[in-house]
Amino acid sequence: MNLKMNEYIKNRLSEEMILGQLMEECAELIQAAHKVIRSRQVVNRPHGDCDYVAALEEEIADVMLCVSKLSCIDGDKIESWIISKEARWEQRLRE
Repeated sequence: MNLKMNEYIKNRLSEEMILGQLMEECAELIQAAHKVIRSRQVVNRPHGDCDYVAALEEEIADVMLCVSKLSCIDGDKIESWIISKEARWEQRLRE
């Protein structure tokens, strides 16, 4: 991550603006994920020739970028949550 670019962006946008952008990107991520599912189904496929996985990857990157710009977020806490939730997910699958 380019620290100079990171600081420039964080100084130009308020936390509320970044949160608003995050909301928009999350909505686009939901749509991209749904299109991947639909593209794998025999019926109800989305229109056109599109690399839906690449579109999904791009939307994931957009969400991750917005999250990385939030000053209210503690990356260590998020990593801890991920570890905890992954363990819980595995446990539920084993039951």
